[in-house]
Amino acid sequence: MNLTLLPSCRKATELIERGMVKPLGVQQRTGLWFHLRICKGCRAYQAQSAIIERWLEQRRDGTSLPDSTALVSTIISRTVGGAH
Repeated sequence: MNLTLLPSCRKATELIERGMVKPLGVQQRTGLWFHLRICKGCRAYQAQSAIIERWLEQRRDGTSLPDSTALVSTIISRTVGGAH
């Protein structure tokens, strides 16, 4: 594999965001695909970005946003042993 096709994490996150707005070119899609196969952090970033994008779409459509109480509780319980 040509490593010049493999983008850095910074470039990968840029491509993830750009890809949500407009289609990426073949080389960009391929490089991002390879990067995501080996980078757990960027896969997580892509998943989080997709969730945020769906929430923003709901907001633009006038649909109420999902209740975030359970999410907040989960985050708090997983950080520093649940200490506030």
